[in-house]
Amino acid sequence: MLYSYRMLTQHLTALLSNLVDYQGKDLVISGLCTDSRMAKPGELFLASRGTQLDGRMYIEEAIKQGATAVIYEAEELTQSMQQMIAKYQHQLPMLAIPHLEEKIGLIALKICILWV
Repeated sequence: MLYSYRMLTQHLTALLSNLVDYQGKDLVISGLCTDSRMAKPGELFLASRGTQLDGRMYIEEAIKQGATAVIYEAEELTQSMQQMIAKYQHQLPMLAIPHLEEKIGLIALKICILWV
């Protein structure tokens, strides 16, 4: 399981190409994180539904830790999750991706390809 991965900086649009139509500001991302407690400034927080915990419940904590952008699983958002996303969506990119858990590997692969 990926918890935190520091990398050479990558552009958010490159990481998201073919995953979501992102037309926002092309931020520089310095790492990926799936554990909100380990989120650092400049990182992209990936919030997916797990088998034990739902990472989307920790989006606000990741933002407070300094996450630069958030990708979250689009399905079955609770009302409180929707409210929290609405609270932050004008401050930083908050992007819904269907079936995110299945696509985290693709995002990691893109990092390896873009890194070379």
